[in-house]
Parts: sequence; C-alpha cells; structure tokens
Amino acid sequence: MSDKRNILLIGASGMIGSRIAVEAAARGHHVVGVARNPDRVPGAGTITPVKGDVSDGAALAALARDADVIVSAVSPRGEGDPMAQARSTAMALVEAASASGKRLIMVGGAGSLSLPDGSALIDQLPDTLLEPRAMLAALDILRRSDVDWTFFSPAATIEPGERTTHYRLGTTTLISDAEGQSRISAEDYAHALVDEIEEPRHIRAQMTIGY
Repeated sequence: MSDKRNILLIGASGMIGSRIAVEAAARGHHVVGVARNPDRVPGAGTITPVKGDVSDGAALAALARDADVIVSAVSPRGEGDPMAQARSTAMALVEAASASGKRLIMVGGAGSLSLPDGSALIDQLPDTLLEPRAMLAALDILRRSDVDWTFFSPAATIEPGERTTHYRLGTTTLISDAEGQSRISAEDYAHALVDEIEEPRHIRAQMTIGY
C-alpha cells in the first residue's frame, strides 16, 4: 500500500471531523468528507466534500470501496433519542465496513473510559447525560462485530486549541494531567488519529488521549 491513504471521513464538517480532514490533507492523504452540509467541509488540499448521511449504510459501503479506511466523527447530538441514534449509526458503519472490507475508526466518548482507580467514569455522570451512554452502546456494537475497528475516546474535555503534537496515549483509562484535568485539543486529537491511520496499533481495541 502507498504511504498515502484514501480516507472516507463521515462527519467532516464538525469540530473534530473538520480538523481530522485538515490534518490528513496536510499529510498528503486524500479525504472524501461526507456531511449533510458539504459546503461546511474544509475544501483545502486533497479534501473532496460529498453530501451524505451516516444512517445510509449501503451508500457508505459504496463510497468505502475506494477508501483504505473509514473514519466516523459523528455523535448523537441534537433532537431525537441519542441512544437510538448511536445504535443506528454504529450499525450502519459496521455494515459499511463489513461490506467493503475496510477498517473502521470511530470518534468515541470519554464516558466509556475507566478512572485510574478502576471504576467506570460513566457511573460518576448524571443519569440525565444520555450521550455518554449512547456512545458506550455504540462501542458494544463494535465489540460484537467482525470488522477491524478502533474506538478513539478523547479526554474528558476536547475543544479547539493548538496543534502541539505533545500528548499521551492510552487504552481504556482516562488520562489526566498533574492538576487532575483531562483535556486535549481537537487539533492534537486529529494528529493522533491520523497517526493511527498511518500506523495501526489499536485494532479491535479502544484507545484514548490526553495531556
């Protein structure tokens, strides 16, 4: 395989997805950026915006035929049932990955991680926070699938910031700094995700990141 990858990126217009697109394109990879509003997908370099919906597994599978890897940067937000959204999204992504035979990397949530003492972070969150539980359900669907998946959970706080390229990686335990803060910039998260595309180290496994 060439050093350059063809990446099918779903959710390419969002805060995380747009930064993944820019990072991948800056390294010379070709990105097909799928979004409901393709006008919001970064148009620089080797990024090709495409209108699409993550719920259409067959359409995603068709797009994935020419890709080396599928990356999903969508999350269950907005109106509707987050649990139902997360499950349908995960099932559509698994369908696309299975039909195309391609690897799937999903942007996950910190709620699926454990704390350093071994307890589950999600047990510390209010029951009214549905999105973390929805992402945990999506992870369960990946675990029960037969595809090559990676579930990349960010730190507890992820937001726009600097691309430092200095961070720590882990697997299933929340990463915090010396002050007890668990955080990462979206730019550094994108840097680590593209690294994982170029050098796969977490196949059928969860990974996480933090400073």
